[in-house]
Amino acid sequence: MKKLLTVTIVFLFFGLIITSSSGIQIDNKPVTNSNRGNTLYVGGSGPNNYTTIQSAIDDASDGDTVFVYDDSSPYYEYITVTKSINLTGENRDTTIIDGMHIFYVIGVEADWVNISGFTIRNSAEYNAGIVIGGYDYNTITGNNIIPDRGNGIWFLHSNNNTITDNNIISNYYGDGIYLQLSDNHIITNNNISNSQHGIHEYHSIGNTITYNNILNNSKYGIHLNPTSSNNIITGNNISNNDYGIYIDGSTKNIITDNSFFNDGIYVNTNKNVIDNNTVNGKSLVYLEGESDVVIEVDAGQIILINCDNITVQNQEISETDVGIELWNTNNCLISGNTITSNNRYGIIVLNSTLNIITDNDISNNKNGIRLDSSSNNITSNNNIIYHNNFINNTQNAYDECDNIWDDGKYGNYWSNYEEDYPDAKKIISKGIWDTPYEIPGGDNQDNCPLIKPWPKTKSKHNSDSRAVLISPLLRFLERYPLLNLLLQRLTT
Repeated sequence: MKKLLTVTIVFLFFGLIITSSSGIQIDNKPVTNSNRGNTLYVGGSGPNNYTTIQSAIDDASDGDTVFVYDDSSPYYEYITVTKSINLTGENRDTTIIDGMHIFYVIGVEADWVNISGFTIRNSAEYNAGIVIGGYDYNTITGNNIIPDRGNGIWFLHSNNNTITDNNIISNYYGDGIYLQLSDNHIITNNNISNSQHGIHEYHSIGNTITYNNILNNSKYGIHLNPTSSNNIITGNNISNNDYGIYIDGSTKNIITDNSFFNDGIYVNTNKNVIDNNTVNGKSLVYLEGESDVVIEVDAGQIILINCDNITVQNQEISETDVGIELWNTNNCLISGNTITSNNRYGIIVLNSTLNIITDNDISNNKNGIRLDSSSNNITSNNNIIYHNNFINNTQNAYDECDNIWDDGKYGNYWSNYEEDYPDAKKIISKGIWDTPYEIPGGDNQDNCPLIKPWPKTKSKHNSDSRAVLISPLLRFLERYPLLNLLLQRLTT
């Protein structure tokens, strides 16, 4: 009987070896910090409690909890976590770790670390409240993070971390959350405010950013830096940032169901899905690869990417980043709109040609209109801008390309004209000044600047709505004979 049992055990042993070395696929999931472990106490009145957080961490083992009482708070130290532990404060508002502006406040050098229940403040300049470099599957939840001089949370080459229910504020020299070459994070239900960027992704992929309040950041609410792709950004409240979301050379991102107030989206690339967002309670209209569309919805912001023959008329757009953006978009009519009090640009035209911008009131924006080229020398040439009123913008216009600013008889009204040209004379019979208005940025000029604002009328779109534009186009085509195809397009 003993011999039979021995033989059976031997066969089972060899069977296990054969199975593990065969072609059978074994799912090696990461080991979680599920061991409850021991609890080490910091502060409080216990006879064996630790007096510093770092000393408790040094004595802890994987799976342990370091619990920090608030009665000895604030704890003036910067700490390094090298084990998979739970670091837990008694109360997020009263359990304070103060880094004294020396270094980071908490540095994480392990996987599966959970940090919750603290106020984390006063990192060194250009450092962070929490730094995680090269470690994964960590959770940061329920903290107040106020580094003052650096980033709130800084991830470098780190993946699959979770950041939830934190207040991340007042990072004047840094970002609320900085993801540097870091992928697949979940960032949800955080309040992120008063930093440079609320959330900054640099070459980071597959992050999910949902249901956060991202407010009052001096630069961008969310910045997707080059090649930050396949991110999901949904359900966020993004308000009062210089730019709400800035998509900079990043593609394949999904941006849906976000609410913007006093900011919006700025894009300098394509191949993103942007849908069902609002700006100041109105629709954010984002069209990519569309043609022959008349925008009739009441829009809070309009972005046209790789589009052709789009009509934008009779819109009232204010208090966003960019009222109307054209990127690699041609043959459009922008007419009869009121565009006022936008943070950056009333209208910006990038890499776009043969557009007509007429009969608009553009006022009190940082930049009234800008026509610009891209880094690969694709220019915004051959656009026509005339019969518009540029009033009290910080800079009324900027054009570094080759465009036309009048129809040969009338140009645009410029509120700063008399200040810039004090010796100019009025040609009363024609309603224009005798001295051209030079457009900053290049060699363009408005040859027929108006003495009084152009009387804007509500535009009506119909099959002949562009016929009135033929006079300036004829003049335009005299300069560019090869553009006869444009004339044929607009008159048929």
